[in-house]
Amino acid sequence: MKILLITFLGISTLFFQSQKLKAQNIQRISARITDSNHEPLMGNVLIYAVADPAFRKGISFLNGSFEMSDINQKEVTLKLTSLLFADTLIQVKYNGTTTIDLGTIVIKQRNIQLNEVRVSAQVPLTRHLTNGNLEVKVANTILANSSSLTEILSRAPNVIISDGQISVAGKGEATIYLNGRLITAERMASIPASQAEKIEIISNPSSKYDAEGKAVINIITKTNAGEGFLANVSQLVTVSEFAGLNTNTMFDFNYNKEKLSVVGNYGLFQGEDKERLYTTRTRPSEEDFLRSELTTNWNRKLHHLSNYGLGAQYSINKDKSLSLGYNGNLEKQGGSQDSKNNITTNEGTRFYSSDIKKNEYRLNHSFTFNYNQSIDTLGSVFFVGSQYSDYHADINDLIDEQSLIDGTAAFRVLKNDVQHRIMISSTQADYTKVFNDREKLELGLKFSYVNTNSGTGFLIADDGGDFRPDENLSSDFEYREKIPAAYLNYSGVLMGKINFGLGLRGEWTNYTLNTSVGGRQEIRDDYVNLFPSLMLSRTISDQLKLSASYVSRITRPRYQALNPFVIY
Repeated sequence: MKILLITFLGISTLFFQSQKLKAQNIQRISARITDSNHEPLMGNVLIYAVADPAFRKGISFLNGSFEMSDINQKEVTLKLTSLLFADTLIQVKYNGTTTIDLGTIVIKQRNIQLNEVRVSAQVPLTRHLTNGNLEVKVANTILANSSSLTEILSRAPNVIISDGQISVAGKGEATIYLNGRLITAERMASIPASQAEKIEIISNPSSKYDAEGKAVINIITKTNAGEGFLANVSQLVTVSEFAGLNTNTMFDFNYNKEKLSVVGNYGLFQGEDKERLYTTRTRPSEEDFLRSELTTNWNRKLHHLSNYGLGAQYSINKDKSLSLGYNGNLEKQGGSQDSKNNITTNEGTRFYSSDIKKNEYRLNHSFTFNYNQSIDTLGSVFFVGSQYSDYHADINDLIDEQSLIDGTAAFRVLKNDVQHRIMISSTQADYTKVFNDREKLELGLKFSYVNTNSGTGFLIADDGGDFRPDENLSSDFEYREKIPAAYLNYSGVLMGKINFGLGLRGEWTNYTLNTSVGGRQEIRDDYVNLFPSLMLSRTISDQLKLSASYVSRITRPRYQALNPFVIY
C-alpha cells in the first residue's frame, strides 16, 4: 500500500509539475491583420521559437484573422509574409498568460513621391475569381525579379512549401501545371520567374485536371504580342555570415517576327548553403527508457545549378499554330553532412557519429510538341500535345562512421552509390466548345506512360578493411505505369444567378513493379476509378461571394518516393 501511495504521489507531482511548466509558456497566439484603411489582409504567418531552432509552425490567413495553438514556448518570433505587404517581424514573450491576443496589427502602406508624381495605388498582386480560384499576378510586378517560382509560391496566400513539397492550405499536396499541362517539380525548376505571366491556385480542380493531387497550381507564361527582340538579364548576390556567398545569374529573351516566335532562357546558381538541426527524442517508459540527442550539420557546396530552355511557335494562320520546346536543368552538388548522436538507455550510453562527403549529379530533360486550333470567335479551341521527360540522378557518397558502445570504439567506411532514372511520356487531346460568355463544354483524352528504375548499392569496409557489398542495404527497382484517361466538363448558369460546373473523369491505371527487396518480387495490378466534381457559386455583392464544391481525387506517391531503398 505504501508503494502504491508513493507511486501515486510521484506521478501526481510529475503531472502537476508538467502542467505548471506548460502554464508558464505561451500556448496560443491570435491577431487580426489590416491595412491603414482597416481592410483585412491575406497572407501567411510563420512562428519560430527563440530557444528552440527546430521549432517552427505556419498557417495562412484569408480574412485578416489567425489563431495558432499548441505553441508551448517562452518566447517566439512571428513573421508575417504576403504579396500585399513587406515581411513583418514581431517578437512575442510570455507575459503571465498562456493565451496572447495581439489585437489588430495595422500594416502601413508606403507611398513613393518622385518629381511631383505620387504613386498612391497599384494593380493588386492577387485576386479571387468567381470560381473560387486565387490568381497571383507576376508579370510587370516586383515578383518578376524573384530568384525562382518557388520563392513566389512561398509568399502566396494559402501555399505552403515544406521539404520540397508544395501544398495548398486545407487541401494538401498540389500538382504543378504549366499552361494547363501537367509537369514535374524538376520541370518547374527550369522556368525563370521573369517568363511567368500569372499563377493560378486552384483549390477545387475540375475533371479537366488529372485526378492526382488535392489541389492544382497552374503557371501561365507570358507572350510578346509585338514584333521584335526583348531580353532580360539579372544578377542577384546574397551574402550571409552563416551560409556564405550565393550568386544567381538569369537571362531570358523573346523574339517575334511575323509568324515565328522564339523564347529562351538560361539561369546559373552557385554558392553555399548551410543548415543545422538539433533534435531530441525521449521514450519515458521506465522498463524501456530511451533518450536520443542528435545534432546534424549540412554544409552544401552548390558547384553548378543551372536551368535552360528554348522554344519556338509557328503560326500557320491566324487560327492554327505549332509549337516545339525544350527545357532542362543540371545540378552538381558537393559538401558534407555530419551528425552526432548520443543514445541513453537502461543499459548505458552509446555514441554514434558520421561524416558524409556528398557527391550528387542530376541531369533532366523535357521536350514538348503542341498543336492549337481556334474553332470560332467565341473561344472554342482544339488542342493536341505530347510531352517527353527524362530525369537522371547519380549519387556517390563516401561515409565515415564511428561508434562508442560500452567503452568499445569501432569505425567503418561506407560507399553509397545510387543511379536513378525516371522517364515520363504523355499525349493528350482537348476540345472546348464555348456557347456564350457563361456556358461551355470541355472534353478530352489523355494517355501517359512512366518507367522509373534505380539501383542502390551500399559497400562497407569495417575497421579500414576492403570494401564489400551489403546485400541487405542494396536493391534494384523498376516500376512501369500506364494511365489512359477521359474527362467531360460542363459549366453554365442556373436561374441566371448561380454559376455551376459539373464534371466527370475516368482513369484506368495499370502498373508492374519489380524489386529485389524481399527476395525479388513482382507486383502487378490494374483498376478503374471515376472522379466526379461539382461546383456552385453565387456573387452576392462586391464584398461577398458564396461557393460550395464537391471534388473527388486520388493520392499517388511521387515517382521519386516509390523505391523502398535505404537512405543513410
